[in-house]
Amino acid sequence: MAKDNTRRTWNPHAGPYLGEVSSLAFLSLPQHVCPIPYLLAGFGSEILLYELTSGELIRSFQVFEGVRVHGTVCSGSFVRSGDKYKCKLVVFGEKKVKIFALVVELGSSGGEVSVGLEVLESLPRLSNWVFDVCFLKDSCESLEEKEDKLLAIGCSDNSVCVWDVKESRMVLEVQSPERCLLYTMRLWGSSISTLRIASGTIFNEIIVWKAAGLDGDNLGNGQYCASHMLRLAGHEG
Repeated sequence: MAKDNTRRTWNPHAGPYLGEVSSLAFLSLPQHVCPIPYLLAGFGSEILLYELTSGELIRSFQVFEGVRVHGTVCSGSFVRSGDKYKCKLVVFGEKKVKIFALVVELGSSGGEVSVGLEVLESLPRLSNWVFDVCFLKDSCESLEEKEDKLLAIGCSDNSVCVWDVKESRMVLEVQSPERCLLYTMRLWGSSISTLRIASGTIFNEIIVWKAAGLDGDNLGNGQYCASHMLRLAGHEG
């Protein structure tokens, strides 16, 4: 029987991701643009944008390469420039964090809305998985100058680091003395002094702590330590 020596050419290509939805976040647009929020869904390495009135998929954005999206956080209100509205959007997954500008543009007719995503910064790879992020304001500025220029990042080793968005550098890292394995973490606050960290441990407990300044609340000297606040016991079943 004759041997088939025909050379076959393989052309592999990426297909649709068939895994789970790993993050969800509502995106509140300016009221006159759309009174009902959009929905951002993390799906593999992509962010999917849905319009909730019709349930239609508006756009999909590739934000990572080979890393799943675990969470998205918006920096609050939009800033207007002509017919465009911009806000910062942080996307994190595994040990990666990226900061984007989410741009909403009104069409000439006023009825059409287009949404784009521009990369502002890709942070250096962290040593531990990221569980949550939170925009903060610099407490050294006056009230008129305050803006979301600091980013708190909560990690799986029960630590929090602070990234200066304007200077593109890590300015603070605080390690909790409770060095246990975490399942989840949530950050809350608008500045270093008001930041509260809730860490969910493998022991059915939630540890609530904060970053306490040793010399007032001056971020410049970096003199901060972890201060334990509460220990919330979970169920025993």
